Amino acid sequence: LLYFGAPQQRRGYSQLLELALRYDACFIHCGLRHESSESDDAIRLKLEKENRLFETNEYIIDPLCIEHFFKSVSHLVLPYINFTGSSGVMLQALSYNIPVLVPERGLSGYRVKKHSLGLTYNPSSFDLQFQRFYNTPTDTFTESINKYMRFQSADQLELILMKALAS
Repeated sequence: LLYFGAPQQRRGYSQLLELALRYDACFIHCGLRHESSESDDAIRLKLEKENRLFETNEYIIDPLCIEHFFKSVSHLVLPYINFTGSSGVMLQALSYNIPVLVPERGLSGYRVKKHSLGLTYNPSSFDLQFQRFYNTPTDTFTESINKYMRFQSADQLELILMKALAS
């Protein structure tokens, strides 16, 4: 399980730690480590003892290094809590053709559902959707992710901006 960025409660850092523990998965954290709860510390210690924890504890800005982190996973879980905006990490994952699992509410949930970029979940059915998501082959979403990302390119965004400024 990859967590990219600062470990913030609203971004689901604790939830991903718990998932790694429950599903015998590895937890990869690319970013600075901040103060965390005793529960998070206990899970991190257990994962570390089992060689299932990798944390950079620094910001990574090298695009090739970032690419390696994203390519280390086939699916990306973004368990955002009380966050309904757009997700830069989601767009980064999609740029590597990695499907995402996000809460069904908010802009990210809307985009994932509408454009078939992965799956969404209701908090009450998270475990079921998580298992379904990881059992779904990534190529299920390839065509729709590629179609969606064509509209997210720098050239496409520049074209839209130029049209808006010209009006």
